[in-house]
Amino acid sequence: MRMHPQRRLAAALVVTTLVWANAGPALAQGADRFAEARAAYDRGAAAYDSGQFASAAAELARADALVPNATTLALALRAALRIDDPILGMALVERAEQRRPDDALLGASRTAKDRFGKRAGRLTIVCPPPHECSAEVDGAVVQVGTTLWTSVGDHV
Repeated sequence: MRMHPQRRLAAALVVTTLVWANAGPALAQGADRFAEARAAYDRGAAAYDSGQFASAAAELARADALVPNATTLALALRAALRIDDPILGMALVERAEQRRPDDALLGASRTAKDRFGKRAGRLTIVCPPPHECSAEVDGAVVQVGTTLWTSVGDHV
C-alpha cells in the first residue's frame, strides 16, 4: 500500500523528531549545528509540502549535511527526483552510499541513481606537487582537490 506523500512526510517528521530528541548530550557541543539543521529541515519539509521541490531539495540536503539523517536524505533525494536535478541527485546518491541505508533511503537512492547515473559525472581537479593552482569550471571557482558533480558533456 502506497502512503500519501503528505502522510509519508508527516511520518518522516515524527521519526526525525524522535531521533533528534533522543540524541541527547552527544550533540551538546554541536547545539548550533543541530539548531541550524533542524531549521533547514523545517524549511525543506514545508517547501516539499507546498510543492516547491527545488527549495525543498536544497534545504533538506543542507540539513542532512549538518546532521546526517537517513530520513532527511531520502526526502532530499525525492525532491531532487521531482525537479529532475541529476547533479544534486548524484551528489546525494554518493552521500547515501557512504551510509547504512534504511529501506526508504535505499529506494530513493536506487531510483535517483537509475535516473541520473548517465547524466552526471564526478570531476576532481588536481594540481601536481609542488605546484599551486586554482581552477574554475564554467566560470565558478572550484577548490582544487575536491570532487564535484557536474552534468555530462563539455565544460570550460
